[in-house]
Amino acid sequence: MRKLKKAFSLTLALAMCLGLMAVPATALNPGEEWVGDFVVKGDTLVRYYGDGGAVTIPDGITAIGLGAFEDCAGLTSVTIPNSVTAIGINAFSGCTGLTSVTIPNSVTGIQNGAFSGCTGLTSVTIPNSVTSTGTGVFSDCTGLTSVTVSNSITYINNALFKGCTSLTSVTIPNSVTTIAGAAFENCTSLTSVTIPSSVTAIENSAFENCTGLTSVTISDGVISIREDAFRGCTSLTSVTIPSSVTNFGENIFGKCASLTNVTILSDKVYLGRYLCFDGCPSLTDIYYIGSKAQWKERGGDVAESNWDNYSYGYNPTIHFNSTGPSTTQPTTPPQPQQPAGTTASPTNDKLEVNGNAADPTVYKIGDSNYFKIRDVAALLNGTEKQFAVGYDGTKNAVTATTGQGYEKQPGDLAGAATGGDQTANPSNDAIYVDGQKITAEVYKINGSNYFKLRDLGRALNFYVGWSAERGMYIETGKPYSE
Repeated sequence: MRKLKKAFSLTLALAMCLGLMAVPATALNPGEEWVGDFVVKGDTLVRYYGDGGAVTIPDGITAIGLGAFEDCAGLTSVTIPNSVTAIGINAFSGCTGLTSVTIPNSVTGIQNGAFSGCTGLTSVTIPNSVTSTGTGVFSDCTGLTSVTVSNSITYINNALFKGCTSLTSVTIPNSVTTIAGAAFENCTSLTSVTIPSSVTAIENSAFENCTGLTSVTISDGVISIREDAFRGCTSLTSVTIPSSVTNFGENIFGKCASLTNVTILSDKVYLGRYLCFDGCPSLTDIYYIGSKAQWKERGGDVAESNWDNYSYGYNPTIHFNSTGPSTTQPTTPPQPQQPAGTTASPTNDKLEVNGNAADPTVYKIGDSNYFKIRDVAALLNGTEKQFAVGYDGTKNAVTATTGQGYEKQPGDLAGAATGGDQTANPSNDAIYVDGQKITAEVYKINGSNYFKLRDLGRALNFYVGWSAERGMYIETGKPYSE
């Protein structure tokens, strides 16, 4: 940084002698210096005084200070150097012309309102280096359509994306334990959201007035759903409360006018919270895991009186000892499979990932090689096609979440299979990628699910090839091709 300042000072002095430029008239505070259009103090960028456009922050800056670019409407893009570790309060707030920003992997913290009101931003990636954010960091970014959240964040802070009315998709990583108050409030274009099993608390108004939300998946693991969490989600038609939930707040689903059925898989939650389903005139069926006695014990009769007295007199049918509607959703026709009890033979067939030799456990069934999805996740971790792997017990499904890192588990990449031929049986487990069920031929071998590599490549969009010299190979920089 000292070299940068020294070089700029010499250039500035020469330019002044030649009459080519003038010193900005803005008075400096003690310890502040000019570096181009920037006022810096030590290694902190205090304020930008340029005309906007595409701006590159000087190397050596470690912190972008309070309101450094605030209300700079002419700023269109900014390049942040890898020296920066912190982005301060309201650093870019109100930069309405800002359409592009890349947050480098050096940044560990982004403070309150740093990008609030940046209405020109359309997509943002919060890198995995970021471990914490302040409140309202991207609030009222009305042009923002997609967000990738750091998988190092455990707490999605208050109002983080509040008022992002164009936001259509967001992936909540498995690192998150809490979705704080108003985190996604008024995200009116958000159509679906999956709450991963790592989340234990959905706090006040977290998704309030997400009027475009038609689907929400709350994974088993959530313990608390607080007041107004999904209030005003007028397009939501059904919801399932997992068995892990023990705490309902008030008015959680108030004014969800299209809500027709609710499945409650917890017999521990208190059901009589004030007007929990107020303003849900379309509600016709509630499927409750417990008995009629448990329903009454947990305040279900109080809930019913609320419906009669305050919610337009509707009277949904309560289905006791039920895990959901008797009718099932349409499913993908079953794919042809080998007969149950077919032979799976260990194979030493070669595999490469981006030109590097790999040694996963592989079995051959018929003419095809089958791989564990966790082995593939471990091999692709750190690439542009990395994905996290989990298991959803409510769906009996393996889950893959793209864009998230994978933490290697015991038994992953154990090498060539040992013990000779094994028995492979068609698996009953489904597979979901980013919440969408996919078609794949899956076998259970020694308690683990094995997949065709091409099925995984198709679902996760990475290239799978074969040659006599290389054997099977994966190229993550290329899309899948049949």
